Amino acid sequence: PHEQLSVMIQGRMRLTVGNDVRDIGPGDMWYAPVGVEHGGEVLGTEPVIFIDVYAPPSSTITDHVKQLKAQTT
Repeated sequence: PHEQLSVMIQGRMRLTVGNDVRDIGPGDMWYAPVGVEHGGEVLGTEPVIFIDVYAPPSSTITDHVKQLKAQTT
């Protein structure tokens, strides 16, 4: 389990965090506490890009970063 903070860079999506549902776009931020179910649905045809920050770091992400580093060295 981890906290998640995200910043939307591109696109639009309908975000659900717990019981809160809202539409977000570029520049918007959102936060999901530990254990709160969250997800989103892309609105429109533009791809969605956002930056995620996890605390503590997600092993899924840290393992992927290690693999990428190994490929570039």
